[in-house]
Amino acid sequence: MRKIFYSSKLHKTILSTSITGKIRTGMLVISISILIAFMSISISYSYQNMLEESIDSAYKNLVFSQNNLDNMLNMITNYSVILLSDEKIQDNLTQKEKPALSELSRIEITMRNRINAIVSSFSTINAVLIYDNWGNIYESGITLLNSDPFLSTLPEKLPFWETTKPASYYIAVPGKTLRPDVISFVRTINDYKTGRNVGFLEICIDESYISKTYSASTFGAESMYIVSEDNSIISHPDTKKLYTQANLPLHKFDGHRNYIIVDDKFIIYEKYDQFNAYLINEISQSTIQEKINRMITVMILAGILLITLCIAISNLISKNLTKNLSLLIAATNEINNGNWDVKVNTTSQDEVGILTQNFNRMLDKIQQGTKSLIQEQKLKREFQLELLNQQINPHFLYNTLDNICALAELNHIEELLSMVDNLSRFYRGVLSKGSIVIPLNEEMQIAASYLNIMHIRYNKSFTYDFNIPESIYNNTALRLTLQPILENSIYHGFQLHRPGGRIRISARSFNTFILIIVTDNGIGMDIDTLKALFAKQIANNTRKGFGLMNVHERIRLYYGEKYGMKIYSKKDKGTRIIIKMPKGQWRDKDNV
Repeated sequence: MRKIFYSSKLHKTILSTSITGKIRTGMLVISISILIAFMSISISYSYQNMLEESIDSAYKNLVFSQNNLDNMLNMITNYSVILLSDEKIQDNLTQKEKPALSELSRIEITMRNRINAIVSSFSTINAVLIYDNWGNIYESGITLLNSDPFLSTLPEKLPFWETTKPASYYIAVPGKTLRPDVISFVRTINDYKTGRNVGFLEICIDESYISKTYSASTFGAESMYIVSEDNSIISHPDTKKLYTQANLPLHKFDGHRNYIIVDDKFIIYEKYDQFNAYLINEISQSTIQEKINRMITVMILAGILLITLCIAISNLISKNLTKNLSLLIAATNEINNGNWDVKVNTTSQDEVGILTQNFNRMLDKIQQGTKSLIQEQKLKREFQLELLNQQINPHFLYNTLDNICALAELNHIEELLSMVDNLSRFYRGVLSKGSIVIPLNEEMQIAASYLNIMHIRYNKSFTYDFNIPESIYNNTALRLTLQPILENSIYHGFQLHRPGGRIRISARSFNTFILIIVTDNGIGMDIDTLKALFAKQIANNTRKGFGLMNVHERIRLYYGEKYGMKIYSKKDKGTRIIIKMPKGQWRDKDNV
């Protein structure tokens, strides 16, 4: 009982609520629901989108930094080529005997000057060391820690890049000396004349130049550094982290994707073969979350604004609507569904009532105008069809009667009887009790009668045959569709009326249409003749017979524009005319 009571009370409350209240409440509930759904979807989508964009941006920065590093290392390689091919350096290294101590100081000064002359313009190079085969070391102006810091640890495969290590020398800076952390490029020096090894070249780069090269392309919370294959940091903008363990799961760097997640960080990586190491770009998840939080705040503020706007709009709408508006909406929906026989009953005299009365009057006028337009178009098309149908050339009848008289005078009784019989059949078919549409088999009988008459008239100079499937005999066709086409074949295709002419009439049936094909082996037509046959008027001549254009127009006017006639012809090759008509039985007047 209590449930029924509350249900009844709720029902009464809804019924007693004004339209203004209903619209306001409904729009508020709908707008809030849509807003919550939109925000939920947007937040989910935005998080994934921001995540992908952040990773993609970080990876692009990584690739950009890698390209910068490659460019710098290529420059170092180019400078090494210049150094080892320098003529003075070659002269000092290719001496056949070990330099005497008295000469060594001079050679050291010469070598230092040549080295500095070559590399001084490229500040990235921290130091250059050249080792000859007698254990002498020529440098670019540094203080060596020992006399043989390098040769004992040379790898077998040269050239190579030796990753970060404390330099084997000191460099002087204003007020003090420093021992930098350097990355070295080592290669052999060969006598360019004989190809024998005459020494080794070591070019040292301060690690800080390396870190500046890639850190310049990072943004925001990105942190970029280089990790060796043994997980040691060999380059980092923070020098305190050099030689420390990165503790990255390098075994997960499988190459299928360019990032992994470690703790709360995204580790974007790329293999750097020059150093046998990985170039790393690190992004904190909290950074992306901050972007999401900012977006959520903006969306909440926008949502509050939209809800406020929705309340204002619902108040505005609810104050201007009445019950009759719902009736108008229902009526317009019926019209939209194709039912024009609707009427909105109202006794209201307010603005909506006046609108309803005007709507009814407008609907009546539209219905009357539509009916008048349909009737007008129907009559117009019937008049056009009847007008076209009256344009039968009477010369055919006169000429045939003349032929009958001639046959009678010549006492050719058999041909005379055949011509009279076919002429009678022809006009019985042509008249067809006034019908515009006749069965296809009757249209073929009219065509056969016409061909029999012309066959006798032109002394049997051509032959003809029909190939029409019985399954489409009952298909309807426009009366006198074929006769103008056959007339064109005989008068124009067989101009000289020499023996050997042939006309073939065939048909093909498809799912929704049929094709009637008329083929002759006459003289054919060129493009200009085709255009003339399809022209509505021919200069300096009156219209005689239907003409091919009229046949085409009648078919399109009656059945629609996707039907009609096409002509294919070549000079001295013959002509083929294809007529497309709908399949089925069409009534005489209702389908106009």
